[in-house]
Amino acid sequence: MAKTTPARVCPQLRQQLPLELLEDIGRHCDSRNDLIALAQTCVSLRNVIIPNHLDYRVIRAPFAHKELWQHLIDHPGLAGNVYTLILYDGIPSFGWRIPRAVENSACNGSAVAADLQPTLFIAALKAMVNVRSLKLDSICPGGLPAFHIALEVLRWATTLLPSLSELTISLRAPVVVFPGSIAGDEALLSARQQMADHSMWALRRLTKIDFEEHECIYYDQVVGNSLGPMLSASVFLQEIKIAAVPTPLASIFFNVRLPALRALYITRQHHMSSMIEELFVHFLRAHPTIDTLQLTMQTPNRWGTPVPPPHPLLPNIRHLLDAPGALMMPIFNCRVDRSLRLSTLGDFHMLAAASTTAFCAINRDTLRKLGLAYMINLSTLRLAASIFPALEELTLPRAGDPMVAMKPVQHSTCFPEWYTRLYAADDVVPAFPRLCVVSNVRAETGFIPDYREWLKEGSADRSVIGRVEREEVERALRALRAKYPRLRVVNGWRLDDL
Repeated sequence: MAKTTPARVCPQLRQQLPLELLEDIGRHCDSRNDLIALAQTCVSLRNVIIPNHLDYRVIRAPFAHKELWQHLIDHPGLAGNVYTLILYDGIPSFGWRIPRAVENSACNGSAVAADLQPTLFIAALKAMVNVRSLKLDSICPGGLPAFHIALEVLRWATTLLPSLSELTISLRAPVVVFPGSIAGDEALLSARQQMADHSMWALRRLTKIDFEEHECIYYDQVVGNSLGPMLSASVFLQEIKIAAVPTPLASIFFNVRLPALRALYITRQHHMSSMIEELFVHFLRAHPTIDTLQLTMQTPNRWGTPVPPPHPLLPNIRHLLDAPGALMMPIFNCRVDRSLRLSTLGDFHMLAAASTTAFCAINRDTLRKLGLAYMINLSTLRLAASIFPALEELTLPRAGDPMVAMKPVQHSTCFPEWYTRLYAADDVVPAFPRLCVVSNVRAETGFIPDYREWLKEGSADRSVIGRVEREEVERALRALRAKYPRLRVVNGWRLDDL
């Protein structure tokens, strides 16, 4: 009966539901996986979902792709199915994601930013009324003129996309934009002021910003100073991701109050003075809604200021991705809510060594996931295994086992050098009796690359990546599964799918 159900439902679906309603069903599916599942239910939905929704949900294209923008202008209904828009400045790339209806157009893979037609581009933006996520990815290959074009594209996009809620800027500006490079140059001053004065800084509807690769924020104080007013205006902001908080901007950034803030990621913070550390703690106390925190310090002297009571510092923390040890104790200390155990933390990344002091503040029987950001020796890793017997998922650092890294390099014709430096699965898996998911380990039986690297260059179903045969990878995975039946995922590969 189950096999005949789709065949009976499809004709009824087509007769009872008009095409407009089928289209509306597709528009309410945000996830690509949900769209694929919906398209597989019957032929009627497949014929609507694949060409009209899957092909348009995510578009990644250069600014000057005239054929694409004209296509969206001519088909506003399809333009409304674009939810994620990734714009870049036209360096030839195999990473384009454009509808198949435009793939065979005259644009042959190189649309440089200088060929941008503003009127056409603006009209296309106005047609994409449902874009929620925007990313600007620009390396400004043409120097200052290309930088001006990228800023104009950013201004138009942030002004004309009415549903925009997530903004990512990866703007690697030319060196002439940085202060002191061309003293008194009018073009330089114009570019800096253009960046600072953009209307995007007044966006009030943003819920998520990612400025990790937005270089101007970190190197140009004129531009960086505009970050404070922007954040203050973004009262719905829930997530912030930045590389660092430069010293000149610390007082601006940490004095902003964001009532809806849930997640803060600072991925490459350098030295913090004691005054900035106090400002940061004050910022955390002022935002008890934060449930996700990452503060990755790059300098050896990571944190020097004691955190005074009251504790716990973040009462609603659920995901601690990275933090100095001096912050871990105030975060976990004095917790009385029994539901706030480490089992609620999705990821818990240590900085350098596994700190037994910080471990003492954690319920040892409830930790399920552990990630290590830096190398630790195998004996310390085994100590963590004895402290956390319930551990099920372990992410190890890509740098590998420090004891292996200190040995002379043994050149192998079988495995890449970086792979030979990883922790051996036979050293790690037996130490954790419940471990079923492990990342960044090597298998003596064969080469197992990271599954994400496999996906970068194309389809997950292809048989070769570089000089590695997929069959060889699967053979090594089967050998690990036979040896450790409890393993479910190794380096991102799902063993149940083999």
